[in-house]
Amino acid sequence: MSARGMVKSHSPIMTYCRIPVKIANDSETDAAAAVEAIKAAGVSSLDVVIANPGIAGKFSRLEDIAMNDFKEFAEVNTYSVMRLFIAVHPLLKAATDKNGPCSPKFIAISTVASRINKLEENVPFLLGSYGASKAAVNYIIRRAHIENDWLQAFLLEPG
Repeated sequence: MSARGMVKSHSPIMTYCRIPVKIANDSETDAAAAVEAIKAAGVSSLDVVIANPGIAGKFSRLEDIAMNDFKEFAEVNTYSVMRLFIAVHPLLKAATDKNGPCSPKFIAISTVASRINKLEENVPFLLGSYGASKAAVNYIIRRAHIENDWLQAFLLEPG
């Protein structure tokens, strides 16, 4: 990725740029490589990062879940969020140093299927692997918010 792919834009409110990077949700190295490409393009901080991994399918009762499928859901839906958070953390922190506390945001896309307190509403749907992998994301994001008083980390549940 070269800076040639970078598109800069200015508005009365902010300056932003778009730098195309590839992050496969099952890659152990793509998130860190993407951050290196962003830094190589001259970006020294990030104000907003949105983690939107998703894999679904393979619906079954808990006792019928193949462990390889369960691991795949965790790899894509959970581990990818953790890898992305670790990779972008220094650039989010740099935004705080530049713009003040609570300016950077790390947002993850979640789902109603991840809610433990309303699990009964999802019982007819066989969402064990999916729901568990997304519930772990909810914990990671809440923990990131609590551990970093300068960061706004939160979930969005579309649909």
